Amino acid sequence: NPRVQVLGVQQYGKEATLANPDGSTSLLNDRPPLVLNAVVHEASGGQYPVTVIVNHLRSLNDIDSIESGSDGWATTGERVRAKRVAQASYLAGLVNTLQQADANARIVLTGDFNAFEFNDGYVDAMNVVVGTPSPDNATVVPGDGVDLVNPDLINLASITEPSERYSFVFDGHAQSLDHVLVNEEMVVSTSRIVPAHARINADYPEVNRNLADSPSRLSDHDPVVTYLFPREVADLGVTAAIGTPRTARTSETT
Repeated sequence: NPRVQVLGVQQYGKEATLANPDGSTSLLNDRPPLVLNAVVHEASGGQYPVTVIVNHLRSLNDIDSIESGSDGWATTGERVRAKRVAQASYLAGLVNTLQQADANARIVLTGDFNAFEFNDGYVDAMNVVVGTPSPDNATVVPGDGVDLVNPDLINLASITEPSERYSFVFDGHAQSLDHVLVNEEMVVSTSRIVPAHARINADYPEVNRNLADSPSRLSDHDPVVTYLFPREVADLGVTAAIGTPRTARTSETT
């Protein structure tokens, strides 16, 4: 078997729409979630199934714009905020569906969520996806206080060194817009989880884009990396010939 066996890749939400106040609809997911189902094979024969959801949600651009909106929205900012919470809610619903369909599914969400790990006061997008939304009256947009995920997810920013909790620098402010979330089943099946960032962009000046012999600053975001160390699995076989319980351990690593 190959080291990583791809079982399937599927795009979700390509045709999902956002309901506009004037009764029309518009495309919800400009970059729909991409779901990978795969199995990691070990030389020992161990198998580690995993589901990875790659995301790129709507940016923060114009979130506070007071320019006149379209399609019935009073302002451009109102439309942007509504789209951001609708995208987060769609993703939360997708994760919950996958968890309900298979309680043993090990799920990882990664990508550019274009959202902080905390409530920014406009839309609490990340916590909507995690399943721990702020109260509805704690944000500008209505409807984002509904818990759509059970069991909740875990944002690995919570176990990242505070000095490393950034993937993007805007106007001199280091911040996290790129995240890795895991579900409880993934946590239970691992002995250790180590999040990290490949520092090739955010720490470098903008002028590095002009360097033909350097990959630094090709993007404004740093790649987010997560190392997952699967827990050892005990096979409690009984050898009838000698009547003694025999435990064999296999170590799976991805």
